[in-house]
Amino acid sequence: MTANNVTEAEPPYRWVIVGISAIMLALGVGLISNGLSVFFKPLNIEFGWDRSTVSLIYFAGVMGLALGGIVMGSIADRVATRWISLFGGIVLGLCLIAAARASELWQLNLLFFVAGFLGAGSLFAPLVANVGNWFRTQVGLALGIVSAGQALGQGGVPYGAALLIGAVGWRGAFTTMGVITLVALIPLALLIRQPPKTAASETGAGDGPAEDDASPVPLSTNVVVAWLSMAVVLCCATMAMPLMHLVPLIQD
Repeated sequence: MTANNVTEAEPPYRWVIVGISAIMLALGVGLISNGLSVFFKPLNIEFGWDRSTVSLIYFAGVMGLALGGIVMGSIADRVATRWISLFGGIVLGLCLIAAARASELWQLNLLFFVAGFLGAGSLFAPLVANVGNWFRTQVGLALGIVSAGQALGQGGVPYGAALLIGAVGWRGAFTTMGVITLVALIPLALLIRQPPKTAASETGAGDGPAEDDASPVPLSTNVVVAWLSMAVVLCCATMAMPLMHLVPLIQD
C-alpha cells in the first residue's frame, strides 16, 4: 500500500476530531494551567492571602492534572473517549461554578484538585491518545495542532478571565467560566468518535510507510517513558512558576 492509498483510506472526520480536541484542550488545560494567574490580586484583596498561599491552589490543580492524566488515560484504554471527555467537561464546569462560592483556602484547593484530576485529566491524555489513533499518516501534524490548542488556551483563558473579573468580579468570573465550559465542552464531547477499525489494525498487519522505516530503539519502553516524563517535569517546572506569577508582577 502506497502513502497515497493510506491517506485516501483515512476518513476526513479525523480532522474534525483534531479541531474538537484542540478546542477542548484549550479550555480545559488553559483553565487549570494559567487561568488562575489573573485571580491572584482579587483573592489577595478579599482574603488577604499572599501569593505563595494562592499558588497552592494552582499546585493542587496541576497535581490533580498530573495524577488524573495517568488514571484517566488508563481508563481511556477501556472506555470510549467521548464519555470520558464528557465527564471531564461536566466536572470542570461544576468545579468552577462551585469555586465562585468558596470562602476558605482548603475549598479552592480541593475544587482545583478535583478539576485537575477528574476534569482536565479526563481531557488531556484521552483526547491526545484518541487523535493519534485516528491517524496513520500526518500524525505529527495532527498532534501538533492539538498541542497548539492547549497552548492557545494557556494564553487566551487568562486574558478572557481578566476581562470577566473587571466586569463581574472574581466570583462572577468563575461562575461565567464554569457555564461557558459546560455549554462548550458538553456538545463538543458528544462529537468525539473512536477511530474506525481497519483490516490492518484488526489483523495487526499494519503496512503504512512509517513501519517500513522503523528502527529498533536500544531502550525499553518503560525507560523511554520515564525519561520523557522527567523531561516534561523539568521543562514545565521552570516555566510554570514564572508564568503563574507574571500577571501579578506586571500588575505591581
